[in-house]
Amino acid sequence: MMHDYWAGKKGGCVKRYVRNGNSAEGKDKLFANLLVVTCLTAITLLICLCMAGNILITKRVFPLETPAKDLDVTLVQYQDKIGKSAATYDLDPAFVTATVFVESSFEESAESSAGAMGLMQITPLTGMWIAGKIGIKDYNVEMLMDPDVNIDMGCWYLSYLMEKFGGNEETVSAAYYAGPAKVEEWLANKEYSKDGKNLDIIPYPKTKTYVQRVAAYYEIYRGIYADRGIHTENREMK
Repeated sequence: MMHDYWAGKKGGCVKRYVRNGNSAEGKDKLFANLLVVTCLTAITLLICLCMAGNILITKRVFPLETPAKDLDVTLVQYQDKIGKSAATYDLDPAFVTATVFVESSFEESAESSAGAMGLMQITPLTGMWIAGKIGIKDYNVEMLMDPDVNIDMGCWYLSYLMEKFGGNEETVSAAYYAGPAKVEEWLANKEYSKDGKNLDIIPYPKTKTYVQRVAAYYEIYRGIYADRGIHTENREMK
């Protein structure tokens, strides 16, 4: 039908529909064809917008699937450990907590399809590298399931990324998820970063969503920590 319409448009069929205005069938066909073309144009425009700018979702309106009161409850078991490791590596405990929640929802035994393990979803190879950096001897994969070890490793890695990317939490979150090499590649691309320091566009949708989630929960956990009288950094992720 759509092919016949376009071919007919060039050949004069549209004019014939108009000329034969008394034909109900002709009017119905013309209306149906125009409706199809309009819908396809709208769909194409929507796809182009999604592909061009990553502009349909913003961090401020990203939905939270877990109510704040439940986040408060799940934090209790890990607050002291997170606070200790965050202080050791000069991190905002609210930012660490948001990262933990997004990575594993506080499931100590969480394991991804890529093999990332534990509360902060550290892969065995990354764990081996971090262990060497922080002086853990006799490293083995099972250590990643130990909450204390996992949080300490994750905090060290966040601190490493903070130093590497100038303390920008958004960039650090992107690097934690996609890898620092990939983020460095994006920062070097003017299409994604105007100044080479901040990401104006995160080209990977999954990484963008991850960063949005961390930012959203970071804001919530700052409020929770404030209610408990615990100081956190007074700043927002973009």
